[in-house]
Amino acid sequence: SSSSSSSPSSSSNTPPTESVSPHIVVLSGLHLAEALPLEERAAVLEHARTAISAFRCHAIPLHFELASIADLSYLSSVVRTIVPLVDSIGLNEQELGTLYDVLGGSKHSLAEFHEPAVRTAIDAITFVMERAKELSLSNKYGAEVSEGGRLLNRVHMHYLSYHVLCTRGSASASLVHPNAYRWDLKRGRAATAIGSLMCSSSACGSRQVRSVPSSNEVELHMQAFLDEPLLA
Repeated sequence: SSSSSSSPSSSSNTPPTESVSPHIVVLSGLHLAEALPLEERAAVLEHARTAISAFRCHAIPLHFELASIADLSYLSSVVRTIVPLVDSIGLNEQELGTLYDVLGGSKHSLAEFHEPAVRTAIDAITFVMERAKELSLSNKYGAEVSEGGRLLNRVHMHYLSYHVLCTRGSASASLVHPNAYRWDLKRGRAATAIGSLMCSSSACGSRQVRSVPSSNEVELHMQAFLDEPLLA
């Protein structure tokens, strides 16, 4: 699948849908704006919002890759500006903990996300997806949300010990939001497994995974959670 991405350094004024026909759009790099003055941060967020809002076709999923942001005020701005406009988020365990905290989660402490138990990660992702639903339905860009807003219905947490991929089932997602993207469960299984393998392989010094070595085991579990969670 081809992809398109936006970053703080992008300066093109050409609507992305006029120049490319992607299968998926990936937004990343917003953490780099943390070092900028407040006015420039706001400009970066507005540019990112405008860029991804240009993709009106809801058959093209929008994925946001979150990276570490220490300034919680800026993280809050990123979340409230971008999350209502994307279908998917990727993040690591500590970024999940910070996001959970910024959105008001209180069941788990930040310390628990240094080496999170699977149940802790799933609790946090459940909370994040439910808060994201509230943000999508009450976003300040009201008219735009009704036309081009989206529902966060996929979260992929990557951690060295395991990966968790949670998706909201198509039926329930459509009831919540008319623009909800429908994720393929079989591809979700493959993405979870290969993501986990790639992470481990990279950490061990290998950049390619052509097959699963006989010395490696990949366990894939499914359980009822916002319809379809996957753990590898």
